[in-house]
Amino acid sequence: MNLVNKLSLASAGIAMTLSIASIKPVQAVELASTTVINFDDLTNSEAHIPNGYNRLKWDNFYMLNTVNYVYASGYKNGTVSQRNIAYNAWAKPATISGISGNTFNFNSVYLTAAWKNGLNILVEGFTKGNLSYSQIVTVDSITPTQFVFNYLNVDRVRFSSFGGVQVPDYVGVGQHFALDNLSLTHISKPVPEPLTMGSTVVVLGLGFWMKCKKASVEMKR
Repeated sequence: MNLVNKLSLASAGIAMTLSIASIKPVQAVELASTTVINFDDLTNSEAHIPNGYNRLKWDNFYMLNTVNYVYASGYKNGTVSQRNIAYNAWAKPATISGISGNTFNFNSVYLTAAWKNGLNILVEGFTKGNLSYSQIVTVDSITPTQFVFNYLNVDRVRFSSFGGVQVPDYVGVGQHFALDNLSLTHISKPVPEPLTMGSTVVVLGLGFWMKCKKASVEMKR
């Protein structure tokens, strides 16, 4: 092998060593997007909130158009953004969950009792079946109250209501509550970062080294 070929092979080896050293490991990136859900884009006057709405699964949450609701109640009083609110059907616990196990940050929400004052609502945040957060808030039926929770990286939030004192002027009964302007931050599944420039240099350096090696073999023939 002549001096030129030796220098070429040496240069290729140095280039490969430097490029390999410059490669960074592939890391996971979480993409987040914050949204405020006000239910006003739902068109039915009263219906179960469909799964997939705002990338969530809705269990026992129904929506109600309070513009057309004629009865005095906390539903109408608790409407923050006209025209719809969500409520827990049959006064039973209601849950929002990330689809396919996707996680989210539960930031804040407006809550109002439908028929009672002093209604208690237990708000729990879960991650992979484990209870991560728990807080009891108390609401009235006269006006909506915003609560900031900051439940981070959960995949399920459950609302369970109890207690309270019936308002005499309301025809309805039960531990129902209205929910509006729910703020949460979706956290997408991790995606790999693109490879660094170093990986491209490795490929080029490897190709150059193979070319030099081929030329060296041909010279020996």
